Amino acid sequence: LPPTSGHLKNRRSDIEDLSQYAIKLDSRSNQEIDREIEFLRKLNHLNSKHIPQICEYGRFSGVSYFVMSILGTSLSELKKHRNPQKFSLSSSLRIGRQMINALHDVHSYGIIHRDIKPANFVIGYSNPKTIYLIDFGLASEFNTGPERKNIGFRGTNTYASIRVHQYKDPGRCDDLVSWFYCFLRIMGMKFPWDKIKIPPKTERLGSNKSTKLCKKNVC
Repeated sequence: LPPTSGHLKNRRSDIEDLSQYAIKLDSRSNQEIDREIEFLRKLNHLNSKHIPQICEYGRFSGVSYFVMSILGTSLSELKKHRNPQKFSLSSSLRIGRQMINALHDVHSYGIIHRDIKPANFVIGYSNPKTIYLIDFGLASEFNTGPERKNIGFRGTNTYASIRVHQYKDPGRCDDLVSWFYCFLRIMGMKFPWDKIKIPPKTERLGSNKSTKLCKKNVC
């Protein structure tokens, strides 16, 4: 396999059972893919129908990888190809219920996702009526001790809660706020902060710029 970063959507057919799998590769020197592997392995013990199954993982020639059950298109992409670009109320309610069930399964294992957005919810490949939650590269175990200070921003600007923008210790409530924003988005709603220019994520880590921006423009 050639070194690359991000998602590789190539499919591999198993000769014995004809199952298909997806491979995710990452050649960057960071811990995101290792964290994702760790949490997927833990969550697979739940046997949740909303969490993809990880089949194999490792590192080869400097490239970290894992193999998982193949999934379908994200809610974000599905919405883009609709006219108008939104789901009906009945579809949104059914989708939203599955999204919250997926979050419940993750939270019940003591994990917060920290990057809830429509692009991280996908339909099944062979069962398109089932919604899966993916991309656990920013996930963490939620803190049960004293609140930590100066956490830094993690997530996606549009769907992050006000608390996360203010660098407060994230918890399950922040995932739920992001879920609510996702639910509004798939129904076609726009947000007042959609056109606000926010500094790149790399510039925001460890600074208080987004806190000032939040107070000035949104909060």
